[in-house]
This record gives sequence, C-alpha cells and structure tokens, in this order.
Amino acid sequence: MHLDRTQIAIRQRGLLQTLDLALHVVRRFGGPLARCAAAVIVPLALWNEALVGWMGRLAAEEERFPLGYLFSMAMLVYLEAPLVGAVCVAYLGPAVFGEDRPLRTVLGGLVRRSGAWLAVHGLLRGIVPAWLVLLATDRFAGLGPLGVLGLIMLGAWAGLVRSLRPYVNEILLLEQVGLRSGRSGRLHQPVAGELLWEGMVLAVLGSVLGLSAVLVALLVWGVLLNDWPIVPLPDSEEFRWNLTGWKLHLVYPLSLWLVAVYLAVVRFLRYLDLRIRNEGWEVELRLRAEGRRLAAEPA
Repeated sequence: MHLDRTQIAIRQRGLLQTLDLALHVVRRFGGPLARCAAAVIVPLALWNEALVGWMGRLAAEEERFPLGYLFSMAMLVYLEAPLVGAVCVAYLGPAVFGEDRPLRTVLGGLVRRSGAWLAVHGLLRGIVPAWLVLLATDRFAGLGPLGVLGLIMLGAWAGLVRSLRPYVNEILLLEQVGLRSGRSGRLHQPVAGELLWEGMVLAVLGSVLGLSAVLVALLVWGVLLNDWPIVPLPDSEEFRWNLTGWKLHLVYPLSLWLVAVYLAVVRFLRYLDLRIRNEGWEVELRLRAEGRRLAAEPA
C-alpha cells in the first residue's frame, strides 16, 4: 500500500466537489465496485422481494396502483443502504492507495467485523425492526396505517442517527477500531451540526436521485421494449397504470440500489474530507510514507 501515491488527490473538498468526484470514482472503479456491491445487493434484493413482493402482485391482480409495494421497497433499500456502503468502504479504502483487493478478501474483512456492523446497522439503525414489521403484516389486509407509521418512524430514526454518526463503517472497517473505544465520538461530535445539515442535504438529494433514476429506467425500458408504465385503455381516451412484472420487481429496486451505491461512495469521500479538515490526515499520510522509506533504507 503506497500511502503517498493515491488514486485521488488527498485534499479538502466541498460537498458539490465531492458529488462530482464520486462520479469519477464510480467510473474509475466501476467493475470491482459493482462486483463487491452485487455480493450484498443480490441477497438483500431477494430477501426484500420475499418480504414485500406480494404487495406488487396483489396490486396487479386488483388492477390498482402499487403504492404499498413502492413505499415498502423504498424504505427497505433506504434502511439497508449502509450494508452496501460497508462493502463499498471495504473495497475503496485500500483501492484509493493502489491496493486492488479481490472480492474474497473484501468479503473476508467484512465477515471478521460482521458482529459489530450488523449490530449497529441491523438493530440500532432499524433494519431488523423494519423486517419484523413487514413479516408481521397481514397479506390479506395489506400494510395498513400502523405498518406505514412504523416504517416512517424507523426511517426517521435511522436518518437522524446516520446523520449524526455517518462514518461507522469507516471506523470499523478502515481504522479497525471498536465503537466502544470512543473513536466515533471524537470523530463526529466536533462537527455534529455540520454532519446533521449534510445528512439532511444528502437525504433530499438521494430522494431526488432515486426518483430520477426510476423514471429514467422506466423510460429506457419503454423505449427498448415498448412496455410503458402508463398505457391507454382499449377503445377509450383513459389511461391505466402498467407497473407489473419486471418493471416493478427488477427495474424499480435496481434503480434505487444504484443510487444507494453512488451515495455510499459520496459518504466515503466525505469521510476522507473530514479526516483531512479536522485531523490533518494528508500530513499524517506523508509522514507515515516517509517513515516507511526511512525504515526500508539500509543503515
């Protein structure tokens, strides 16, 4: 690992610059990043389909708009996004320094720290409670007001906690420090207000990007396959929804997951920026690299 030869320039950046840089990072590491993300997304997507896929099929049978499915799937992807962020962080951390780790090594690192980050994200940040809410949903009555309220409350709680403590994955997987060490507080507390504001901005941005990605994906699907989400009724000037099949159960969740991966890259880059601004990380890297060179030179 070359501490002084990084794939991206280690310097301070604003949020807008970070959003632009994240696109370049995705382009630069697209293939390996996609494989790492897919290793987590595929099982989660299958599990989510088992949890809420019936809502979409029920809506199709009753010929109504699948609002319950769209809402539940969006909430699941939002709550589970940090799990995908973990594997992105585990790959990008070494990759920034020129170390291209294979998928097996990346997943092995996740498994070694799985207890901590699964407890943090699964229990404290609402993933498992959301699963329990959906498992308890009556498949004949639908999600219902209590289920909707429960998911909204879990999403709000997760959003607040993730805004105030956004870099748990980086602490666990890159710094290799336990959360009980106090490292999280030392990193996050001095900039709590800034992190809260930034978390709100990224939440709004994620919502807009998610909606845009879904609409663009449906447009491309319609152009390529002539299978549009809104179709005219025969012998009528009225229209009906055609959100069924692959459009609902593949295109929609996949679009949301793509946005989740992009935002995971943005969050990782914001972590680097925070370390640079608050801890002089770029100076530390240069000193450590020079120390390594001096240690390697013969006496």
